[in-house]
Amino acid sequence: MGEERKRVMDAVQSHPELSADDTPVTRIHHRQHPWDVNFLDKIRGIVSRNKRRYKSDGYDLDLAYITDKIIAMGAPAQGRRGLYRNNMRDVQSFLKQKHQAAGYCVYNLCTEEHFAYKPSKFEMVANFPFDDHQVPPLALIHGFCEHVHSFLREHPRGVAAVHCKAGKGRTGLMICCYLLYAGICKTVDEALHFYAVQRTFDGKGITNPSQTRYVQYFAMSLANMPEQRRVCLKAVSIGGLNWLGSGKTYIKVSCRPTGASEAAKVAKEYLNDRRQASFGHCSLEGDIKIEVIRARENRPNRKLFSAWLQSAYIEVPSIELKRADLDKVAKVVPPSALLQLEFDSADASQKSAALAVPGRT
Repeated sequence: MGEERKRVMDAVQSHPELSADDTPVTRIHHRQHPWDVNFLDKIRGIVSRNKRRYKSDGYDLDLAYITDKIIAMGAPAQGRRGLYRNNMRDVQSFLKQKHQAAGYCVYNLCTEEHFAYKPSKFEMVANFPFDDHQVPPLALIHGFCEHVHSFLREHPRGVAAVHCKAGKGRTGLMICCYLLYAGICKTVDEALHFYAVQRTFDGKGITNPSQTRYVQYFAMSLANMPEQRRVCLKAVSIGGLNWLGSGKTYIKVSCRPTGASEAAKVAKEYLNDRRQASFGHCSLEGDIKIEVIRARENRPNRKLFSAWLQSAYIEVPSIELKRADLDKVAKVVPPSALLQLEFDSADASQKSAALAVPGRT
């Protein structure tokens, strides 16, 4: 059961009017008791967690104005999900009442099928999808920023309403990049902080380190769009996890080449007893995902952590990522964990390979 669904179910089961088998999408939908609205508000608050909500003019939406022209919000949901997320009809009503006169565009970042909807649901819809807890290609970020900028230039008093599922991580990444693109914020730290304060109560906006890293990549690309660059992953070693044994933990490497929409697995190597894995000369270009996975007998494998990198910004010969630089870190991973990646440039690797061929001069 997902973390968010578990929080919802815990709230449902703690409610005195519901049995342990009830869910907010079965019993509540048919009840007409006065406390239904209050209970649904409670569920929506749990789903929103630390995010600011718009509570005015009869609305209670998981939605916040980052600027007067940029809105961050949770996905507009239909059917059962509309009971505890932003209800589609409420979002439609809000945008129509508040912004239809000046114009608005809804930006959907979701790849999840159940958060897809017809363009006719809103005045204007633009899709820039990438997966939850992941990062987009730099080209997608640039396309998003150009679209938002063009729309707002054509609608000077209009708004861009951006959402992913929860309206925080993916949404924050894209909005922070736009804040930099439009010159609203001058530095990455300023953009991250501004978004966090405007979107959350506790200042925790983008909490996925790779998503933060891609905001930094984007900022560098504004000054000089990087050329495609190929690197070779030679070896991976892990420090601070002395309990990892040989043959049970493996490194999975995936790559999304420039221009591709999805990443594909390109290599898998098990750690030896020194917690190292050799990849020879694993050639990579574009967005690179490194995953460390613990194989377990008779139980599902456990992902210990992961990280995304962009080949154009990889400094050879090595990169070190501390625990705070890693995504979705399992609780068993201690603060001392350190992921070390050894790279070589593609040109150097090809030259070394050529020199190793007998008779080659």
